[in-house]
Amino acid sequence: TDSPGYAIISAGTTGVTLAKIRFAAANEDIDLKQVALEITSAASNTPINLAGRKVTLWDGSAQVGEAVFPTGDNATSSAITNFRIARDGAKVLTIKGDIAAISNSGPLTVSGDLLIVGYDGDNVGLNGTYGTGAASGNTVNGGTTDRNPSGVRIMKAYPTLAKISVPNSGALTVGTQSGKSLYRFSVKANGGDIALYKWTFTMGSSSVQATTSTYGLYVFTDSGFSTNDTAFTSDGLINYGNCVNGTNYFTSVSRIPGLDDSPNEVQIYPDKGTVACNATTTYVVPAGITRYFEFRGTVANVEAATGVETISATMDGDAAYPINTPGDGSGTIALMAKASSIDSDTNDDFIWSPVSTTSANTINDFDFTNSYSVTGLPGTTMTIEYFTSPN
Repeated sequence: TDSPGYAIISAGTTGVTLAKIRFAAANEDIDLKQVALEITSAASNTPINLAGRKVTLWDGSAQVGEAVFPTGDNATSSAITNFRIARDGAKVLTIKGDIAAISNSGPLTVSGDLLIVGYDGDNVGLNGTYGTGAASGNTVNGGTTDRNPSGVRIMKAYPTLAKISVPNSGALTVGTQSGKSLYRFSVKANGGDIALYKWTFTMGSSSVQATTSTYGLYVFTDSGFSTNDTAFTSDGLINYGNCVNGTNYFTSVSRIPGLDDSPNEVQIYPDKGTVACNATTTYVVPAGITRYFEFRGTVANVEAATGVETISATMDGDAAYPINTPGDGSGTIALMAKASSIDSDTNDDFIWSPVSTTSANTINDFDFTNSYSVTGLPGTTMTIEYFTSPN
């Protein structure tokens, strides 16, 4: 009951709420004496995800016990104290844990584990979950159904994003306007450096006349968008030469019959230049720092043949965690993978790395994932910006 949903957390975080288990009592008050727990989905997590392989048990703000996973994925708690469930009522036991650190020497050496600690319904009775009737003294076994939360995804570091309003939001200039601000957002690095490899935007138009092209993503060090980050270029442009990948482009020379006003997906990769459209690197946001991004494009042919026209822009997110093949030829499934492997998944709109065990992040590290459940970037799109012409 009320267990936290799926979330991304930093390795080394302490006091993480992993699950909440609701116990109900019938016939008399029952004192919970012991509880059996299990780590599920063994392929994606392990007891070493927990510092000391241990969780603690809580009644509100009071600790009432603990449980250690000594050798495997199952644990039986120590004796639980002062946890009485009222007759015909219910009470919630909260499971918390400290998350192990990620480093070259361990305990964890990679990001991506999905830690799920739940109730073990296969182990009830004196060796597992049981309580004692407060009036009768009888032993009362716990329920026999496993109960599992969504789990927490452990990363060395992770991004949080936020939508920012664009200047002159909602307004289109009749004719052509180059370098128009179409979308703004911020990215903060939590728990360590993060490396960004791909952004995806969707453009829409109300007609076949109004078009957008020549897209650029610019980065700034301040929330006022006045100080360029010159790590890539002097003006803050991340995609050297305005290079993009995409489909269904609105251009005057390349039209798709019947789809000219369909959405246009624009994929941007970081590129420091020398050879145009040769993205071989990542853009790094330093630990604890927020960077501010502006997506620009050339808007043309507004009201060229019709009256009022509208263009829309949004940044896309991912609806599911990627099903990864690492890209090492093994054919196995991995929790993290090379950037190119994530880019071949169905969910590949926003690709990033937690820079788990190296300071020299490259796109070939087996350390990339997508935006599933990243705070601020929903599973489909951020809030859409609409721009409308005046007439």
